[in-house]
Amino acid sequence: MIKAETELEKRILSDEDLRNGLEWGEPRSGHPEGKVILHVQQILGMIDAQEIKGDKREKLRLLAIIHDSFKERVNRKELSMGGKNHGSLAREFAQKYINDEDLLNMLELHDKPYSIWRTYKREGKFREVAFVHMIDRIKDIQLFLDFVKLDGGVKGKSSEPRDWFEDKLREYNKV
Repeated sequence: MIKAETELEKRILSDEDLRNGLEWGEPRSGHPEGKVILHVQQILGMIDAQEIKGDKREKLRLLAIIHDSFKERVNRKELSMGGKNHGSLAREFAQKYINDEDLLNMLELHDKPYSIWRTYKREGKFREVAFVHMIDRIKDIQLFLDFVKLDGGVKGKSSEPRDWFEDKLREYNKV
């Protein structure tokens, strides 16, 4: 169970759609923990361990709680034809509770750095237009990077994608 720290978290965590999404999942590559809630708890534990406080803590916790909670709703068949991914679905959910456009963009784009890296590794092509479009949509790029590092820093995930992302952000003078 996740213990809410704010009234906003309490409202979000009481939403049946979110609770159902948190219970979804089986152990798989990149997520050996299985259920989404276990992944979220790992991230929340890292936030605690790093002693992150204040507004940054509140934002990172919101990102952690919501970001993967709608994977169960992704229609894999429609995804290849432009259907919604779990980041888009997380954003749509969060819009009921959050007015911060930057946080909403982060929810929507949280897996984009990995996607761009994966294409680079498989095909040797850096999707610069996609990369620039992504970072142009994020105002607080440091917070986004911090979340990408938390999300990618859980057991079972390689550090290569997040290290690559941080290096690219340095190349573009964003961090």
